[in-house]
Amino acid sequence: MKRRIIISVLFILFIVHGFAQKQFILKGTIAGINDKTIYLYKDTGDQLIKMDSTVTEGGMFLFTGNCTQPFVAQLRIAKDKRCRFFISPAKMELRIDADRVAYGFLLNELKGSPAQNRFVAFQQQIAENLKQQQKLLYEMELPEVKGNPANKKVLVEKLNRLKKFKHDYFYRYATSPVVAYLIYQEYFVRKRSLDFLKEKLKFLAQANPQGMYVKNMQKRVRILTAFKENGIFPHMETYTVDGSYFSLEQLRGKKVLMYVWRAWDDKNNQKYYDAVQAVHRQFPNLAIVNIIRNSSFNVVVDKETKQKKPRKIKVPVFPGCFNIESVDKKLEITQYLDNNVNGFLLDESGNILFHKNDFSTAELLKEISEFQKQKLILKPKFKD
Repeated sequence: MKRRIIISVLFILFIVHGFAQKQFILKGTIAGINDKTIYLYKDTGDQLIKMDSTVTEGGMFLFTGNCTQPFVAQLRIAKDKRCRFFISPAKMELRIDADRVAYGFLLNELKGSPAQNRFVAFQQQIAENLKQQQKLLYEMELPEVKGNPANKKVLVEKLNRLKKFKHDYFYRYATSPVVAYLIYQEYFVRKRSLDFLKEKLKFLAQANPQGMYVKNMQKRVRILTAFKENGIFPHMETYTVDGSYFSLEQLRGKKVLMYVWRAWDDKNNQKYYDAVQAVHRQFPNLAIVNIIRNSSFNVVVDKETKQKKPRKIKVPVFPGCFNIESVDKKLEITQYLDNNVNGFLLDESGNILFHKNDFSTAELLKEISEFQKQKLILKPKFKD
Protein backbone atom coordinates (compact mmCIF):
# COMPACT_ATOMS: atom_id res chain seq x y z
CA MET A 1 0.00 0.00 0.00
CA LYS A 2 2.79 2.37 0.98
CA ARG A 3 4.58 1.63 -2.29
CA ARG A 4 1.44 2.43 -4.31
CA ILE A 5 1.06 5.78 -2.53
CA ILE A 6 4.68 6.67 -3.29
CA ILE A 7 4.25 5.74 -6.96
CA SER A 8 1.02 7.78 -7.17
CA VAL A 9 2.67 10.82 -5.59
CA LEU A 10 5.65 10.56 -7.96
CA PHE A 11 3.28 10.28 -10.94
CA ILE A 12 1.33 13.37 -9.84
CA LEU A 13 4.58 15.28 -9.35
CA PHE A 14 5.70 14.22 -12.83
CA ILE A 15 2.43 15.46 -14.37
CA VAL A 16 2.55 18.73 -12.43
CA HIS A 17 6.18 19.24 -13.42
CA GLY A 18 5.35 18.58 -17.08
CA PHE A 19 2.43 21.03 -16.91
CA ALA A 20 4.61 23.66 -15.27
CA GLN A 21 7.20 23.33 -17.99
CA LYS A 22 4.70 23.77 -20.82
CA GLN A 23 2.17 26.24 -19.47
CA PHE A 24 2.19 29.80 -18.20
CA ILE A 25 -0.10 31.42 -15.66
CA LEU A 26 -0.18 35.21 -15.65
CA LYS A 27 -2.33 36.89 -13.07
CA GLY A 28 -2.22 40.52 -12.14
CA THR A 29 -3.80 43.83 -11.32
CA ILE A 30 -3.91 47.00 -13.39
CA ALA A 31 -4.79 49.79 -10.99
CA GLY A 32 -7.05 52.44 -12.43
CA ILE A 33 -9.24 50.33 -14.72
CA ASN A 34 -12.33 48.22 -14.13
CA ASP A 35 -14.53 46.09 -16.40
CA LYS A 36 -12.11 46.76 -19.24
CA THR A 37 -11.21 44.33 -22.00
CA ILE A 38 -7.49 43.70 -22.22
CA TYR A 39 -5.62 41.68 -24.85
CA LEU A 40 -2.52 39.49 -24.76
CA TYR A 41 -0.36 39.12 -27.87
CA LYS A 42 2.73 37.06 -28.67
CA ASP A 43 5.57 38.93 -30.37
CA THR A 44 7.36 36.49 -32.71
CA GLY A 45 9.83 39.12 -33.87
CA ASP A 46 8.09 39.42 -37.24
CA GLN A 47 4.48 39.88 -36.17
CA LEU A 48 2.07 40.10 -33.25
CA ILE A 49 -0.26 37.13 -32.76
CA LYS A 50 -3.35 37.58 -30.61
CA MET A 51 -3.40 34.91 -27.89
CA ASP A 52 -6.33 35.81 -25.66
CA SER A 53 -8.50 38.55 -24.19
CA THR A 54 -10.31 38.98 -20.90
CA VAL A 55 -12.38 41.52 -18.98
CA THR A 56 -10.81 42.87 -15.81
CA GLU A 57 -12.67 42.75 -12.51
CA GLY A 58 -11.53 45.50 -10.19
CA GLY A 59 -8.43 45.72 -12.35
CA MET A 60 -7.62 42.03 -11.82
CA PHE A 61 -7.06 39.60 -14.69
CA LEU A 62 -5.84 36.09 -15.42
CA PHE A 63 -4.26 34.60 -18.55
CA THR A 64 -3.10 31.01 -19.06
CA GLY A 65 -1.72 29.23 -22.10
CA ASN A 66 0.85 26.97 -23.68
CA CYS A 67 4.46 28.02 -23.36
CA THR A 68 7.18 25.65 -24.57
CA GLN A 69 9.76 28.46 -24.44
CA PRO A 70 9.87 32.06 -23.17
CA PHE A 71 8.58 34.78 -25.49
CA VAL A 72 7.84 38.49 -25.56
CA ALA A 73 4.22 39.31 -24.82
CA GLN A 74 2.35 42.52 -25.40
CA LEU A 75 -0.45 43.49 -23.03
CA ARG A 76 -2.85 45.93 -24.65
CA ILE A 77 -5.60 47.99 -23.05
CA ALA A 78 -6.23 50.23 -26.04
CA LYS A 79 -4.56 50.96 -29.35
CA ASP A 80 -2.19 53.48 -27.75
CA LYS A 81 -1.88 51.83 -24.32
CA ARG A 82 0.28 48.72 -24.36
CA CYS A 83 3.38 47.31 -22.72
CA ARG A 84 5.75 44.39 -23.24
CA PHE A 85 7.46 41.83 -21.06
CA PHE A 86 8.89 38.30 -21.20
CA ILE A 87 6.57 35.41 -20.41
CA SER A 88 8.16 32.19 -19.14
CA PRO A 89 6.63 28.73 -18.61
CA ALA A 90 5.92 29.61 -14.99
CA LYS A 91 3.43 31.16 -12.59
CA MET A 92 3.79 34.95 -12.83
CA GLU A 93 2.22 38.01 -11.29
CA LEU A 94 1.99 41.52 -12.75
CA ARG A 95 1.08 44.63 -10.80
CA ILE A 96 1.00 47.95 -12.57
CA ASP A 97 -0.84 51.27 -12.71
CA ALA A 98 -2.83 51.95 -15.87
CA ASP A 99 -0.71 55.06 -16.47
CA ARG A 100 2.39 52.85 -16.72
CA VAL A 101 0.94 50.86 -19.60
CA ALA A 102 2.94 52.59 -22.32
CA TYR A 103 4.55 51.24 -25.48
CA GLY A 104 7.85 50.17 -23.94
CA PHE A 105 9.08 47.22 -21.89
CA LEU A 106 8.20 46.75 -18.26
CA LEU A 107 10.97 45.96 -15.79
CA ASN A 108 10.37 45.05 -12.16
CA GLU A 109 6.57 45.09 -12.34
CA LEU A 110 6.49 41.42 -13.40
CA LYS A 111 7.43 38.74 -10.86
CA GLY A 112 8.06 35.04 -11.38
CA SER A 113 9.41 35.08 -14.96
CA PRO A 114 13.06 33.95 -15.26
CA ALA A 115 13.24 35.37 -18.79
CA GLN A 116 12.00 38.75 -17.56
CA ASN A 117 14.62 38.64 -14.82
CA ARG A 118 17.31 38.07 -17.45
CA PHE A 119 16.00 41.03 -19.46
CA VAL A 120 15.96 43.30 -16.38
CA ALA A 121 19.52 42.25 -15.46
CA PHE A 122 20.71 43.12 -18.96
CA GLN A 123 19.03 46.54 -18.86
CA GLN A 124 20.65 47.31 -15.52
CA GLN A 125 24.08 46.21 -16.68
CA ILE A 126 23.92 48.05 -20.00
CA ALA A 127 22.86 51.23 -18.18
CA GLU A 128 25.82 50.94 -15.82
CA ASN A 129 28.12 50.18 -18.76
CA LEU A 130 27.04 53.33 -20.60
CA LYS A 131 27.50 55.34 -17.41
CA GLN A 132 31.08 54.10 -17.10
CA GLN A 133 31.76 54.88 -20.75
CA GLN A 134 30.56 58.45 -20.26
CA LYS A 135 32.81 58.79 -17.21
CA LEU A 136 35.86 57.58 -19.15
CA LEU A 137 35.13 59.92 -22.06
CA TYR A 138 34.97 62.81 -19.59
CA GLU A 139 38.26 61.79 -17.96
CA MET A 140 39.97 61.51 -21.35
CA GLU A 141 39.28 65.20 -21.95
CA LEU A 142 41.01 66.32 -18.73
CA PRO A 143 44.28 68.24 -19.30
CA GLU A 144 46.32 65.85 -17.13
CA VAL A 145 45.20 62.93 -19.28
CA LYS A 146 45.49 64.62 -22.68
CA GLY A 147 49.07 65.53 -21.89
CA ASN A 148 50.00 62.05 -20.69
CA PRO A 149 49.96 59.39 -23.46
CA ALA A 150 50.41 56.54 -20.96
CA ASN A 151 47.37 57.54 -18.91
CA LYS A 152 45.30 58.07 -22.05
CA LYS A 153 46.25 54.63 -23.36
CA VAL A 154 45.02 53.00 -20.14
CA LEU A 155 41.66 54.80 -20.41
CA VAL A 156 41.29 53.91 -24.10
CA GLU A 157 41.85 50.24 -23.30
CA LYS A 158 39.19 50.41 -20.55
CA LEU A 159 36.78 52.11 -22.93
CA ASN A 160 37.30 49.46 -25.61
CA ARG A 161 36.58 46.71 -23.08
CA LEU A 162 33.35 48.45 -22.07
CA LYS A 163 32.30 48.76 -25.71
CA LYS A 164 32.60 44.98 -26.06
CA PHE A 165 30.16 44.39 -23.20
CA LYS A 166 27.08 43.84 -25.35
CA HIS A 167 28.79 41.38 -27.71
CA ASP A 168 30.30 39.44 -24.79
CA TYR A 169 26.97 39.37 -22.97
CA PHE A 170 25.14 38.06 -26.03
CA TYR A 171 27.72 35.32 -26.47
CA ARG A 172 27.74 34.34 -22.78
CA TYR A 173 23.94 34.01 -22.55
CA ALA A 174 23.26 32.84 -26.11
CA THR A 175 21.06 29.99 -24.90
CA SER A 176 18.52 32.47 -23.55
CA PRO A 177 15.60 33.51 -25.80
CA VAL A 178 16.07 36.98 -24.31
CA VAL A 179 19.41 37.35 -26.07
CA ALA A 180 17.99 36.20 -29.41
CA TYR A 181 15.17 38.77 -29.10
CA LEU A 182 17.61 41.55 -28.12
CA ILE A 183 19.75 40.79 -31.18
CA TYR A 184 16.65 40.80 -33.39
CA GLN A 185 15.67 44.21 -32.03
CA GLU A 186 19.22 45.49 -32.43
CA TYR A 187 18.94 44.60 -36.13
CA PHE A 188 15.65 46.51 -36.53
CA VAL A 189 16.06 49.51 -34.24
CA ARG A 190 19.67 50.28 -35.07
CA LYS A 191 19.18 49.31 -38.71
CA ARG A 192 22.02 46.81 -38.66
CA SER A 193 23.09 45.07 -41.85
CA LEU A 194 22.17 41.56 -42.87
CA ASP A 195 25.77 40.59 -42.14
CA PHE A 196 25.14 41.53 -38.49
CA LEU A 197 22.43 38.86 -38.24
CA LYS A 198 24.58 36.30 -40.05
CA GLU A 199 27.46 36.89 -37.65
CA LYS A 200 25.28 36.54 -34.54
CA LEU A 201 23.58 33.41 -35.91
CA LYS A 202 26.95 31.64 -35.95
CA PHE A 203 26.71 31.15 -32.19
CA LEU A 204 22.94 31.54 -31.69
CA ALA A 205 22.15 28.62 -34.01
CA GLN A 206 24.40 26.36 -31.93
CA ALA A 207 23.35 27.64 -28.52
CA ASN A 208 19.59 27.81 -29.11
CA PRO A 209 18.76 25.93 -32.36
CA GLN A 210 15.04 25.49 -31.53
CA GLY A 211 14.50 29.05 -30.36
CA MET A 212 11.59 30.87 -32.01
CA TYR A 213 13.54 34.09 -32.48
CA VAL A 214 16.59 32.21 -33.76
CA LYS A 215 14.47 30.36 -36.35
CA ASN A 216 12.80 33.60 -37.44
CA MET A 217 16.19 35.23 -37.86
CA GLN A 218 17.39 32.32 -39.97
CA LYS A 219 14.29 32.55 -42.14
CA ARG A 220 14.74 36.30 -42.59
CA VAL A 221 18.38 35.79 -43.59
CA ARG A 222 17.41 33.16 -46.17
CA ILE A 223 14.71 35.33 -47.77
CA LEU A 224 16.74 38.55 -47.76
CA THR A 225 19.79 36.73 -49.09
CA ALA A 226 17.68 35.51 -52.00
CA PHE A 227 16.48 39.09 -52.46
CA LYS A 228 19.72 40.97 -52.08
CA GLU A 229 22.45 38.58 -53.13
CA ASN A 230 20.83 36.15 -55.54
CA GLY A 231 18.27 38.55 -57.02
CA ILE A 232 15.39 36.05 -56.80
CA PHE A 233 11.86 36.99 -55.77
CA PRO A 234 10.50 34.37 -53.30
CA HIS A 235 7.62 32.06 -54.07
CA MET A 236 4.21 33.50 -53.23
CA GLU A 237 0.76 31.93 -52.93
CA THR A 238 -2.32 33.84 -51.80
CA TYR A 239 -5.75 35.08 -52.90
CA THR A 240 -6.69 38.25 -54.76
CA VAL A 241 -9.24 40.76 -53.48
CA ASP A 242 -11.95 39.06 -55.58
CA GLY A 243 -11.22 35.68 -53.96
CA SER A 244 -9.27 34.12 -56.83
CA TYR A 245 -6.28 31.89 -56.06
CA PHE A 246 -2.97 33.43 -57.08
CA SER A 247 0.51 31.96 -57.39
CA LEU A 248 3.55 33.77 -58.74
CA GLU A 249 4.38 30.59 -60.64
CA GLN A 250 1.44 31.19 -62.97
CA LEU A 251 3.23 34.27 -64.33
CA ARG A 252 6.44 32.47 -65.27
CA GLY A 253 7.34 33.29 -68.85
CA LYS A 254 6.21 36.91 -68.46
CA LYS A 255 7.84 40.06 -67.18
CA VAL A 256 6.12 41.09 -63.97
CA LEU A 257 5.97 44.26 -61.89
CA MET A 258 5.53 43.51 -58.18
CA TYR A 259 4.19 46.80 -56.79
CA VAL A 260 3.96 46.88 -52.97
CA TRP A 261 2.58 49.92 -51.17
CA ARG A 262 1.04 50.88 -47.83
CA ALA A 263 -2.58 52.11 -47.61
CA TRP A 264 -3.31 55.08 -45.34
CA ASP A 265 -6.07 57.38 -46.55
CA ASP A 266 -7.99 58.17 -49.74
CA LYS A 267 -5.53 60.81 -50.97
CA ASN A 268 -2.49 58.63 -50.39
CA ASN A 269 -4.16 55.52 -51.83
CA GLN A 270 -5.21 57.37 -54.99
CA LYS A 271 -1.64 58.19 -56.04
CA TYR A 272 -0.67 54.52 -55.99
CA TYR A 273 -3.81 53.60 -57.91
CA ASP A 274 -2.83 56.21 -60.52
CA ALA A 275 0.74 54.85 -60.67
CA VAL A 276 -0.48 51.32 -61.48
CA GLN A 277 -2.81 52.69 -64.15
CA ALA A 278 0.05 54.72 -65.68
CA VAL A 279 2.27 51.63 -65.87
CA HIS A 280 -0.49 49.64 -67.56
CA ARG A 281 -1.16 52.38 -70.14
CA GLN A 282 2.49 52.51 -71.18
CA PHE A 283 3.18 48.77 -70.89
CA PRO A 284 -0.14 46.95 -71.54
CA ASN A 285 1.54 43.52 -71.86
CA LEU A 286 3.34 43.77 -68.51
CA ALA A 287 1.74 41.69 -65.75
CA ILE A 288 1.25 43.70 -62.54
CA VAL A 289 0.87 42.27 -59.05
CA ASN A 290 -0.55 45.13 -57.00
CA ILE A 291 0.10 44.30 -53.32
CA ILE A 292 -1.72 46.60 -50.90
CA ARG A 293 -0.38 46.63 -47.36
CA ASN A 294 -3.74 47.48 -45.85
CA SER A 295 -2.59 48.47 -42.37
CA SER A 296 -4.73 48.98 -39.28
CA PHE A 297 -4.45 52.75 -39.87
CA ASN A 298 -6.43 52.46 -43.10
CA VAL A 299 -9.83 52.73 -41.39
CA VAL A 300 -12.94 54.91 -41.37
CA VAL A 301 -15.57 55.45 -38.68
CA ASP A 302 -19.01 54.02 -39.43
CA LYS A 303 -21.56 56.85 -39.18
CA GLU A 304 -24.22 54.61 -37.62
CA THR A 305 -22.28 52.38 -35.24
CA LYS A 306 -19.42 54.87 -34.61
CA GLN A 307 -17.09 51.86 -34.88
CA LYS A 308 -13.94 51.77 -36.97
CA LYS A 309 -13.98 49.57 -40.05
CA PRO A 310 -11.48 48.93 -42.88
CA ARG A 311 -11.47 51.60 -45.55
CA LYS A 312 -12.57 50.21 -48.91
CA ILE A 313 -9.71 50.56 -51.35
CA LYS A 314 -10.26 51.24 -55.02
CA VAL A 315 -8.24 48.80 -57.10
CA PRO A 316 -7.40 48.94 -60.83
CA VAL A 317 -9.25 46.41 -62.97
CA PHE A 318 -7.72 45.28 -66.25
CA PRO A 319 -6.38 42.01 -67.73
CA GLY A 320 -3.01 41.06 -66.25
CA CYS A 321 -3.47 43.00 -62.98
CA PHE A 322 -3.67 40.97 -59.77
CA ASN A 323 -4.79 42.93 -56.70
CA ILE A 324 -3.79 41.48 -53.34
CA GLU A 325 -4.44 42.86 -49.86
CA SER A 326 -2.06 42.09 -47.04
CA VAL A 327 -3.73 43.17 -43.81
CA ASP A 328 -1.09 43.99 -41.17
CA LYS A 329 1.63 41.98 -42.92
CA LYS A 330 -0.32 38.73 -43.14
CA LEU A 331 1.16 38.18 -46.59
CA GLU A 332 4.57 36.82 -45.63
CA ILE A 333 6.64 38.68 -48.20
CA THR A 334 5.59 42.06 -46.78
CA GLN A 335 7.22 41.20 -43.44
CA TYR A 336 10.64 41.64 -45.04
CA LEU A 337 10.06 45.00 -46.74
CA ASP A 338 10.17 48.48 -45.27
CA ASN A 339 7.16 50.81 -45.23
CA ASN A 340 8.16 52.66 -48.40
CA VAL A 341 6.71 51.77 -51.79
CA ASN A 342 8.60 48.80 -53.24
CA GLY A 343 8.63 48.08 -56.97
CA PHE A 344 10.27 44.90 -58.31
CA LEU A 345 10.55 44.17 -62.02
CA LEU A 346 10.93 40.43 -62.60
CA ASP A 347 12.09 38.73 -65.76
CA GLU A 348 10.41 35.68 -67.29
CA SER A 349 12.13 33.35 -64.76
CA GLY A 350 11.32 35.39 -61.65
CA ASN A 351 14.75 37.01 -61.35
CA ILE A 352 14.72 40.59 -60.08
CA LEU A 353 15.83 43.01 -62.78
CA PHE A 354 15.57 46.05 -60.55
CA HIS A 355 14.17 47.20 -57.22
CA LYS A 356 12.79 50.70 -56.69
CA ASN A 357 12.32 51.79 -53.09
CA ASP A 358 10.70 55.22 -53.37
CA PHE A 359 7.65 56.76 -54.98
CA SER A 360 8.13 58.37 -58.39
CA THR A 361 5.88 57.22 -61.19
CA ALA A 362 8.04 58.93 -63.81
CA GLU A 363 11.20 57.19 -62.58
CA LEU A 364 9.37 53.87 -62.36
CA LEU A 365 8.21 54.14 -65.97
CA LYS A 366 11.72 55.10 -67.07
CA GLU A 367 13.29 52.11 -65.29
CA ILE A 368 10.75 49.68 -66.75
CA SER A 369 11.30 51.10 -70.24
CA GLU A 370 15.06 50.63 -70.00
CA PHE A 371 14.90 47.07 -68.67
CA GLN A 372 12.19 46.04 -71.11
CA LYS A 373 14.74 46.64 -73.86
CA GLN A 374 17.47 44.59 -72.20
CA LYS A 375 17.93 40.86 -72.64
CA LEU A 376 20.58 40.36 -69.97
CA ILE A 377 19.61 39.67 -66.37
CA LEU A 378 21.20 42.28 -64.12
CA LYS A 379 21.64 41.75 -60.39
CA PRO A 380 19.83 44.48 -58.44
CA LYS A 381 21.42 46.71 -55.83
CA PHE A 382 19.74 46.77 -52.44
CA LYS A 383 20.19 48.88 -49.38
CA ASP A 384 20.41 47.05 -46.02
